Amino acid sequence: MNLTILGGTLKGLKWNFPEFKTLRPTSVMLRRRIFDKFQDLSSFGFVDLCAGSGMMGLEALSRGASSVYLIENDKKIYFKLKEFIQNEERLKSEAKSLHLENGDFKNWLNKNESLWLNSKPWILYFDPPYEKSDLYHFFLEYFLEKLKNSPQNLIGKIIFLEYDEQKTKNAKTWDWKIWENYGAKVSFLKQSSSILAIIQFSDQ
Repeated sequence: MNLTILGGTLKGLKWNFPEFKTLRPTSVMLRRRIFDKFQDLSSFGFVDLCAGSGMMGLEALSRGASSVYLIENDKKIYFKLKEFIQNEERLKSEAKSLHLENGDFKNWLNKNESLWLNSKPWILYFDPPYEKSDLYHFFLEYFLEKLKNSPQNLIGKIIFLEYDEQKTKNAKTWDWKIWENYGAKVSFLKQSSSILAIIQFSDQ
């Protein structure tokens, strides 16, 4: 699986990532559209909660994100990504900004709230296997609770939620109006059957 950074300081960096049955990287076309829309991430931290190949986080790093966290639960995938990061010359200068962790995204969110919830603007990217409706349910409920109970802490944060309108169970029943009622702005990018929901929180 040949993957390439599309833009920024690491443009052209190639990653020949091994094939894993459980892995489905964000398509090149959708990744391009995301980072055409969000080209300068110099004021943001970036967390990819289901990192897989790590390309979303590396693309964010290339676009200037000051802190990038890649969270991957699968140990085999994690160790392949770790090996690549450690051996790639162009990433060695980014070592202080790039953090790779093996673990469950639920635990990471809870343990690191002081890092991402109470500080500078952050982008949280969530792209689990499309069929894992239980993971989507947890994620959406987690942030809705934050939005209802402490909306001021989410100001400046952006959530990227990638799903598939055909494969993600109950996706069409998600009530995005609830988010808007609590002051969030929701917009969408679509590429084939993949959809990226962009949820932005501001004080406006």
